[in-house]
Amino acid sequence: MSGSETNVTSLPCDRSAPRLARRWVSEHLNPLGLQRQRHDGAVLLVSELVSDVVLRAHHVPVVTVRIDPDEVVVGVADVDADLMGPTADAAADELRDRIAEQVVDRWGERYEDDGTHVVWFSVATAA
Repeated sequence: MSGSETNVTSLPCDRSAPRLARRWVSEHLNPLGLQRQRHDGAVLLVSELVSDVVLRAHHVPVVTVRIDPDEVVVGVADVDADLMGPTADAAADELRDRIAEQVVDRWGERYEDDGTHVVWFSVATAA
């Protein structure tokens, strides 16, 4: 691959969102030939992140998949994060952290100028 390709989707704010996110991200990861553990871990992690936005914050999740020559970066945005109150769920956060440590190369979070909260992770595309 010589350049980057970015794909974005907004998901419904309901219990179908995690399943839709898993399917959508998997469709973008399948052609990359990732190791099964990394592919499945990335799909599970995006599901957890989308669940956080829908079930804990009650907002519409926006998922981005950017495919670069050496890595794929997946982001889950909560565009209404500035309206969100405390939603701490220690068990969900611990699960997300353990998944991330095992299957992704880098991950983090950021706030955009408009208040959008984005949690992202990257997986190397090389074996």
